[in-house]
Amino acid sequence: MRKVWNVTVNGTEHKIEYKTGWGSKLLVDGATYKLKSQNPFIVLIDCPIVIDGAEIRIVAIGNKVDLAVNGVYQSNQEKYIPVRNVPGLGQCTVGLKLCGWLAPLWCSGNSFGNFVWLPVH
Repeated sequence: MRKVWNVTVNGTEHKIEYKTGWGSKLLVDGATYKLKSQNPFIVLIDCPIVIDGAEIRIVAIGNKVDLAVNGVYQSNQEKYIPVRNVPGLGQCTVGLKLCGWLAPLWCSGNSFGNFVWLPVH
């Protein structure tokens, strides 16, 4: 995935690019920075950048990426909420969904079609 923003700060335009593949990268005016997820199950990135006094944050949760400039998201003009304030339960449910999807493979040596759920008494 690749997402590009052109942000004007104090009359100067800056190109900010977010790339994923084998790891996440942030390119700011050609300079490359490696990004690391804060969660082992999903992509969870909240990276601050300061350009000419303006605070710019790249925020990635799962496959959704947005840029916040001075506390306002660029895609929908909503107020920036730090990723650390995202409820942990929401992050946990993603991990549980992943485990639920993989459970038939772990519990049986067969494919999804041959797995039989047994009732619990």
